[in-house]
Amino acid sequence: MQMIKKVFVIIYLTLSVLCCFAQKETIESLYFKIPQPELTESSDKFPKKIIGCYYKDLDSLIEICISEDSIYSTFSLVFNIPKKNFIKEKYTIKDSLVYGIKKDIGVPFIEINDTIYAFLKQSDLFFKITDENKLKIYNNKYYLNEITFEEYYNVIEVSSEKDSLWIKEIDPSLKSFPSKFLNAEKHNFEGFNFHLANPESENWMDFIKNDGFNDITKFHK
Repeated sequence: MQMIKKVFVIIYLTLSVLCCFAQKETIESLYFKIPQPELTESSDKFPKKIIGCYYKDLDSLIEICISEDSIYSTFSLVFNIPKKNFIKEKYTIKDSLVYGIKKDIGVPFIEINDTIYAFLKQSDLFFKITDENKLKIYNNKYYLNEITFEEYYNVIEVSSEKDSLWIKEIDPSLKSFPSKFLNAEKHNFEGFNFHLANPESENWMDFIKNDGFNDITKFHK
């Protein structure tokens, strides 16, 4: 009888460990089956109060600009031009802009001692509202639902307060990530493995409250 009890204890402990590992299954990539929040209607434009440009905290060379229907990310490349090389490298200055870095386009600059620092801006589309990419606004937060794999969605949360802006993305690989609220299942698209989330509306709120958007970047005007 004692031996049987020991066997049952071993089986119980083994199952408990296996369940624990299953609950803590690592999620590397996560997408959503439908736009979130599910019960919120889509909006066709950003409101005026959030429109404008914001600089990344601690790195003013990176900028986010929001218009009525788009968000662009902009970063500046800095070119250091010693004055002694200025004419030899065929640079010119006209109307407070440096020419010669980008064909037929002048770029702003500052001059410090014997060096000219020119700033060439590059812009990339971060998000655009379309028939497929959905903007949903809930509780003064903006949820960017971008179509992925032709049918699923990558979701980003944007919020603002006064002159500050926060862009919050999802990093499911972090230990404290609240995956239990997402009803996520393993999925595959053309050989790429990921988890597909399909949360109930009440679980979505719990996901938000438990810091599901855990990769945060702050910007300011």
